[in-house]
Amino acid sequence: MASMLRALALLLISFSPALAPAAPRFDSRVLKVFRLLRGCPARAYAQLFVDVSDENGLDWRLLPVLAFLETTGGKTARSNNLFGWDNGNAEFESPQESIRFVGSRLGESSLYLGQPLSVGLRRHNQRRSYAKAVRKMMRKLENY
Repeated sequence: MASMLRALALLLISFSPALAPAAPRFDSRVLKVFRLLRGCPARAYAQLFVDVSDENGLDWRLLPVLAFLETTGGKTARSNNLFGWDNGNAEFESPQESIRFVGSRLGESSLYLGQPLSVGLRRHNQRRSYAKAVRKMMRKLENY
């Protein structure tokens, strides 16, 4: 009886694609972030980095690269602050909260909104070498 019900369900699905479960969406960006953060605690949030970037109109490479450069992907993060936000003084309930907060801040703040990446990076960290390192890592991430 159970096998007959399964066969009937499969038959119905084959005639009505709307009833078929949605196939998981593959996003190569998530895989690239996952590879970048190999050996890092932040690796578990590869999908969230991409989702938050998309939600806030950011380049998908920016948040994971900042986390990687600032706290070695969470290895040196204090108080779940994956980005060293507020000179490392900001405290978050979870790493996910820090990703969402920093993503929204970079995407919505008048300090960053509509600004070229170079301007935003300079506002985030005044050292010229910092902006250069971020852009270099972003290019590298594109090819992971």
